[in-house]
Amino acid sequence: MDQANLKLTSHGPGLKKPGCDKGKMKKIIALLLLVMALSPQSLMAAGPEEEGRADPLANGTRGLAWAADINDLQDMRYVNTYEDYQYYTRDEDRLLLGTIPLKQVLYGFRNGKFAYLGLVFDRKPLLPAVLEHYSLLLGPPDQTDELAGKYRWTKGEVELEVYYDEFEGEGFAHHYYKPLLR
Repeated sequence: MDQANLKLTSHGPGLKKPGCDKGKMKKIIALLLLVMALSPQSLMAAGPEEEGRADPLANGTRGLAWAADINDLQDMRYVNTYEDYQYYTRDEDRLLLGTIPLKQVLYGFRNGKFAYLGLVFDRKPLLPAVLEHYSLLLGPPDQTDELAGKYRWTKGEVELEVYYDEFEGEGFAHHYYKPLLR
């Protein structure tokens, strides 16, 4: 994808997207939760030990620490500025989330500090795999807006929102480092 043609989009909650099948999404989520509940990792992690489980996003993601200074990172390539964020890509970045193919990975810096990670996938059938990836990593979503098809996790200082935008024809996983959003 030509990075110069990058477009950042956002849709507020409550916007009805054409073709959104709520019944099918409910079945997918129910199946996903059942698989998670019966998986060996879930059975081993259940109980009091669950509280002590390390937060995999607490210190950063994709090899970058949250609040890392852009001036200390040599492998970042500037894409554009939108509002008060400067967006970058990495030339050698793997366009994968586990084994799930990604269309784009964007790193957002606010006041020169790493505050946002955006993952873009371009096929709706990938949404259940993305949800499963994060559910296995973080547990079930803390919030689910079935009408909008949005799933949100809040873990410590990090917030993650996953959804597929029918209008844009792309799915997103937005990671926000909350201390830099204030």
